[in-house]
Amino acid sequence: MEQELPWPYKEGYNYDVEHVRVEIYRLLNQFLAQEKMCYLCKEDSWLEHALDVVGQYFDVETQRILIQAATVSRVIDDCEEQDFKLRNFNTECGQLIENLKDSLVIPLSLREACNKIMHAAKYRYDVDEETGIVNPTLYLYGSYNGNKWKAIINVVDFCKQYLNNVVG
Repeated sequence: MEQELPWPYKEGYNYDVEHVRVEIYRLLNQFLAQEKMCYLCKEDSWLEHALDVVGQYFDVETQRILIQAATVSRVIDDCEEQDFKLRNFNTECGQLIENLKDSLVIPLSLREACNKIMHAAKYRYDVDEETGIVNPTLYLYGSYNGNKWKAIINVVDFCKQYLNNVVG
């Protein structure tokens, strides 16, 4: 039998702001702690081995968190309730090349970053060749209407804008 859930549940889309905030916190920590981890691994061979074993989760967790955050923000923004809308989805958090053939670089809005996160075919990272440190910059690749695109996301700016405009 179809029915609404009783109070305290509300009708419509319900999202857990605190859970998304925790995920953004994890994403920031993952990138910002990476430099310290690289230096610690140089001093401790066991830690270096441990990170070799679990290091694959850096990429897995980055993608999981970004896709979850992007999806939540798009659902919120597409909601018909006016008071449920995002504050400023046009704020910048990176750069976009809409067509790799012409290489024109334009600012990447938070909304477009979320679109690109959800539709990316490839995630690449900015890694310092000398130290192995993963910098907080992501390169996403995909295609739209037959054009190959590239999005460059500053992870710190993405997190800042997300916290200010989506779950702040």
